[in-house]
Amino acid sequence: MKPLLAPLALLLGFMIGWLAFHESDSASEQTDAANLSALPSLPPASPGSQADSRSEPDASAATVLSFAERKAYFKNLAEPLSLAELADTLQLIQGMSTHELIALLDAIQEPRARVNYHSQVPRYLFQALVALNPEEAQKYYRSLGGRGIRHSFQQILYQDQAQTDLAGAVQSLDSIEDSSERTRALNAIVANMAESDAAAAFELLQSRNDVQPWAYQQLFASWARSDSDQALTQLQRLPAGQIRQQAINGFVNALAQEDPARAAAFAEDLQSYQERQSAMQSVAQVMVSNDLQVGLDYIFSLSDTQIRNQILQSNIHSIADQDPELAYAYVQAHLSGRSYDNAMNSLVNSLAGRDIDAAIDLLNELPFGRAYQSAVSSIARQWARQDPVAALTWAESLEDGREKNNAIRNVLSNFARQDTEEAKNYYWRLDDTEQKKNLARAISQQLAQSDTVEALRWAQSLPDQEISDHAYEQVINQWMYRDINGMLKYLESSGDQEKIQQQAPNIARQIAQQDLNEGARWASNLQDEEVRANAINQVAREWLDHNPYEASQWIATLEQGGVRDQAVSTLVNNIRQSDPSAAFVWATTVDNESNRRSLTRRTVDQLKSSGESDVARQEINSSKLSQAEKEELLNRL
Repeated sequence: MKPLLAPLALLLGFMIGWLAFHESDSASEQTDAANLSALPSLPPASPGSQADSRSEPDASAATVLSFAERKAYFKNLAEPLSLAELADTLQLIQGMSTHELIALLDAIQEPRARVNYHSQVPRYLFQALVALNPEEAQKYYRSLGGRGIRHSFQQILYQDQAQTDLAGAVQSLDSIEDSSERTRALNAIVANMAESDAAAAFELLQSRNDVQPWAYQQLFASWARSDSDQALTQLQRLPAGQIRQQAINGFVNALAQEDPARAAAFAEDLQSYQERQSAMQSVAQVMVSNDLQVGLDYIFSLSDTQIRNQILQSNIHSIADQDPELAYAYVQAHLSGRSYDNAMNSLVNSLAGRDIDAAIDLLNELPFGRAYQSAVSSIARQWARQDPVAALTWAESLEDGREKNNAIRNVLSNFARQDTEEAKNYYWRLDDTEQKKNLARAISQQLAQSDTVEALRWAQSLPDQEISDHAYEQVINQWMYRDINGMLKYLESSGDQEKIQQQAPNIARQIAQQDLNEGARWASNLQDEEVRANAINQVAREWLDHNPYEASQWIATLEQGGVRDQAVSTLVNNIRQSDPSAAFVWATTVDNESNRRSLTRRTVDQLKSSGESDVARQEINSSKLSQAEKEELLNRL
């Protein structure tokens, strides 16, 4: 197996990964896959090493800090880290034992720890654990259940396995039942293969039917760096579609780093307008980042005015980072309408991250409208990260209206996210009831992400009953979508039947998303008929989306009455276009006359518009509807 990473190599690799990670705030799976490749790759095993040669580090390699001191350091670590903090953090990871790494992983995921699931720090710790003791890393991964960090750890595990046992890693893919986890594992394997054998990685992707198109972007970016000619040959054989589009994006982006002229020529020769525009935009982004003037020369050399302005708009943020005055001049000279508004918002957003006063000056030049509204929100959001109290003072100084209200909400929300404890202290200094309500909501939502019980305790401690109830509801709502069973158990044990009744439709839907039969059982046992009808209707919607035939079988078992009528109405509306004849039969079974007439009319109209008037007449005449209803429907044909 691979030896533990050398300290200097690990530090350098992690710093590169840190820089790459902080280029984007996206939390999507596509970004996760990209961040995985930015993490340092573990070096190959040294000559003569054995599969079980990974060993615990010598005590001499450990830091002088005690474990309790290191644990406190990691629990209180707040990201984003400076380079100095990153260096200190990575040095502390060196020399740790398996037990210490696991203990720290647990510590930084405890309630109120400042490191969160989107942090890179847990990934650094887990990758060190994988390098040191892969068996214990696997056990720890399995112990996480459904916790948010799990999918990132899975990528690290599969990347490690791909380095040591590629065939085994590929073979184990089909044993992963969860499709999302299987996709992430496949992407980790492909990312590893692409470095040494991009053609084989491509064949692996082509051989499977569970591949996300953006996996090709990652592969072709790597392939373009190692063998652009071979990558281009294979790229040209791909049929039009999302896979080809993603492959082009990856190829062009990587090629533009090495040979921007060739990348530009390739992009401009593409026949598809969408492919051409997207590829040219990628080329421009790389050029602007590497050399602003070269990038601008390229953009304004484009003959297609529409593509040129789209590319200019998308690059304004990068241009503004280097020369905000130049960016402003180009926006004023070349853009209008929505493209102007979007570009001005990008410009204000870029300025706000570095110079709030300059951003406000620019804001004051904008007329009221879309650009102004977006710019206000950008300034509020950016300033709140730096100085939330000053940002709030500014937001309150704005003219009354939607922009002011949105700015205040933005500031308070970011305040709670950046420093929850300080936001809690600041809450007591507020006089404005609406602001207190907004801040209480933001604090409750933030606390609920790490410690639901603490969030509930804090919400219920607020003396203003209206604000307390509002904050409590925010916690319950967030808990519902994260752990429906835990939330429901809490409400039942606390005797809060009123909240259960209020949230019954949402609860039923959430349960049904995990277990349709259990959702149906829970909804059917509700006592209040109106509440039961709404809850059953949500289960019916969920079931119909999954399997209309199974849903209809369940609906058929419901007792006649309002509850069944509502479920039947949902069924009829769901299948009316795909199977209007069956929809009509179901519509005739509704008890409520007004609802029945409405449903049968719509289904007959659907049959008529589909050219099936004869079928409609047959269904009407053979139904058990009253003669008056039959005649009314026949007259519609």
